[in-house]
Amino acid sequence: FALLAIIGAQTLSLEPLKTVVHWAAVPATIPILLQCLNFANMVPLVCSYLGGSRARVRLSVILGSLIPLLICIIWDAVMLGSGGGLSGMDPVRMILAAGGWWV
Repeated sequence: FALLAIIGAQTLSLEPLKTVVHWAAVPATIPILLQCLNFANMVPLVCSYLGGSRARVRLSVILGSLIPLLICIIWDAVMLGSGGGLSGMDPVRMILAAGGWWV
């Protein structure tokens, strides 16, 4: 992931991310995001592992949610900011075209 994000960031332009924004659609995505996190199944197990400590459980849920969130935000920024989705170009080909010894 990190390698793809670094390669993709070389062609990153923040302008498409600023101009194509549909903020009115954001609130409708919140229930989907919460359902994807699926805390209802996880919290009892985490509580038993951490001995019922409210502070430790809270910290583990927050950190366990932030890491995937940051990865998702970075990936979306690289893919949407590369212009591939907006110009009709394939984002994977754009990353490969950026090249380097690692590709």
